[in-house]
Amino acid sequence: MRHSDREQLSVELFGQLVRAVHVISQSGARELRSEGLTPAQYKTLAMVAARPEMQQSDLSDALGVTKGNISMLVARLEADGLLSRTPSGAAYLLRLTPDGRDLVKRLRPQHARFMAACFSPLTEGELETLRGLLSRLEADRP
Repeated sequence: MRHSDREQLSVELFGQLVRAVHVISQSGARELRSEGLTPAQYKTLAMVAARPEMQQSDLSDALGVTKGNISMLVARLEADGLLSRTPSGAAYLLRLTPDGRDLVKRLRPQHARFMAACFSPLTEGELETLRGLLSRLEADRP
């Protein structure tokens, strides 16, 4: 394959990835809106559920967003009674409230079924191949 052909194919593949993520994200956002959540709010709750007493700064790093964005996101979840933050030195520790735990417990299986449906056109082997390819892209980025 010529260099210019590889570049063109790379551009096309990137476009396909972006479109696929967009379609899945929009569908997922509709599902979550019916629960009064945004995808970022659900991801935040799920991450704190998996790691109780997570530091707010660690959450910012894990989600790849600014500390200001996390602060607003956490403040909203706190106002909604789903998350609490407790000062711990210079940091804040995040915990789910009982309502937050109940919501994540209820939504997690729905979310898993939704994701499985999104990837249902692929066989298990293709899913494993895709995982490997995406891992390589993440690990080897310029």
